[in-house]
Amino acid sequence: MARCPTVGTFPTSRAAEQLTFGGRSPDELSEYHIFEAESQQFLILALEYHASDETLEWASKMLNEHPSLPAILTAHEYVGLSQDRSQVTDTEYGQHLWDYLIAEHDQIFLTLSGHNHGVGYRIQQNDAGNEVVEILMDYQMAYQGGNGLLGLLEFDLTNDQLQLAAFSPWVDVKPYDTLTSFDHLLLNNEPDSWTLGFNFAERFAGFNTVFTAGTADELPLADRDVERVSKSFVPYKPEAADLPRHRDDYPALESTAAHWRPGELDQHDGSVIATGEIIPEVTAEQHFTRQEGINGAQEADVTFADTLHPLSSDGAAACFANADKHFGGRDVSRLNYFNADDDAAVNAETFDKGYTAETFIRVDENWTAQLNPSMKALSRMGQRENITAGDGLNMPVNLAFSNLQEL
Repeated sequence: MARCPTVGTFPTSRAAEQLTFGGRSPDELSEYHIFEAESQQFLILALEYHASDETLEWASKMLNEHPSLPAILTAHEYVGLSQDRSQVTDTEYGQHLWDYLIAEHDQIFLTLSGHNHGVGYRIQQNDAGNEVVEILMDYQMAYQGGNGLLGLLEFDLTNDQLQLAAFSPWVDVKPYDTLTSFDHLLLNNEPDSWTLGFNFAERFAGFNTVFTAGTADELPLADRDVERVSKSFVPYKPEAADLPRHRDDYPALESTAAHWRPGELDQHDGSVIATGEIIPEVTAEQHFTRQEGINGAQEADVTFADTLHPLSSDGAAACFANADKHFGGRDVSRLNYFNADDDAAVNAETFDKGYTAETFIRVDENWTAQLNPSMKALSRMGQRENITAGDGLNMPVNLAFSNLQEL
């Protein structure tokens, strides 16, 4: 069996340099640490992605060798989120991990995992009838792949609380002139930040009868750090100078390959954009033309809207309605779309040095993961196999929304 590259980069000898290091699994991909806080010892069990049953047996053995230590389990993937992101849910592997390891070891009182994009927590009862707090925190779907967001989890042993504070130290140090409306310093509300009552001594009584409360003079870490990063932070707020002064107030770049502007239609709000009608392109004659829709599409599905984001100088949009999957009880997606002209210059672009697509997209408030999965906003037509070897059934490029409304 080939060795994982991370074993060579992060060998056991390197891990052993940490004073907290306890040992590694036989495959060297999982390990445990023992640390002390407030004169109490805790065990952290860090499992590899989808650890094998042999590794879980090793983990069980390590817990049994330290029967009085409260244990925190970390796993790359453990729990997930429901499609509407409102509930923490089981995953196939997570259920196996629960059945095979967590439920039977009363020491495990907390789990931390990611992989599935989003945040949340839930509480389950183990075989001993005690609570296990299961936290999911994965901000990959956030602006700039996470934007430095992290969670500071504090154990308040004096007041019997678990507190999670979500914030971005990275946003705190960004120059103001680089900030956007997506730069959130603090995420103050659930499910990102929360405080949970947790009686540590009572929860650990079944395996550790000498666990005691912490000293009352310790400073609250989460509150202190949140205050530190927010003390001088000035959030981005569009000023009058940032807003477009007129319809032509936008960056005019020679490198622009295409610039389609619905506002050029100059229609009234709610009017239908008919099949064959164009959205003008302002750099050359390479317009977007509404095509005949499929799967029951109708003329009235696409209309002109004269309201848009205040930062858009165009001030108008094409509004697509009735695009839900299973529309009218049929298991198909009702599709309306615009195509660039066949002879449009942009079709011949190879973009050898890359490109940027910029657009304003408003998602309907009735959007759901069940009815609008993989909703596409902009696609490059053709087949992927014409660009690279592999699956040729998909378009080469799509700008789309996942079932978590991630772009």
